[in-house]
Amino acid sequence: MTPILEVIASRRMAHVPAGAFLFGPTNIEVILDEFWIDPTPVTNAELARVVPGHRFVPHRASHPATWVSWESARRYLNETGLELPTQEQWEKAARGTDGRLYPWGDDHDPRRFNVLESAIGQTTAVDRYANLGASPYGVMDMVGNVWEWTLGAAASEDGRTGRIVCGGAYDWSWFEMQSGIGSFAVLAPENGYPTVGFRGVAKR
Repeated sequence: MTPILEVIASRRMAHVPAGAFLFGPTNIEVILDEFWIDPTPVTNAELARVVPGHRFVPHRASHPATWVSWESARRYLNETGLELPTQEQWEKAARGTDGRLYPWGDDHDPRRFNVLESAIGQTTAVDRYANLGASPYGVMDMVGNVWEWTLGAAASEDGRTGRIVCGGAYDWSWFEMQSGIGSFAVLAPENGYPTVGFRGVAKR
């Protein structure tokens, strides 16, 4: 087994087959090569095993790691041969190929993800909504809970080049969040944020 396949197996990464999918608010057809993606965001416990300086409240070990800059997230992933997803990879993993609005379909159901209407007011364990909110590829937490860094770049409000985050967070309302098409923002890559996490992708 090659090193990257060992990483894919050890992290139980979800396989997203090659092929076309519908991307963005206008459902443009985009073709991607196959890739693997972490089934959940990187958790506090996972990050702390590699970055001892990462601090978190113990009962949030299984919550997504936050306050991690885009640059730090890339360094962490690169150490194991992974990368942040492109915006297109992230959205395909979240929506599948049929243009659905959410990982589970088109219904706006706040019971399926951690949003403002859930009245939780903080992050939740990354697998809390595994049975209700997973994407067609079994990828969890793709909307709500925390935003996620991608490789995508765009101009921010101040005119600087920022990095695209997707997915929305627990302090956003359900109608503001759809799988990438209605939920992305541009943030400064050198900063960490309390509502932004990340996950990795792999390609053979």
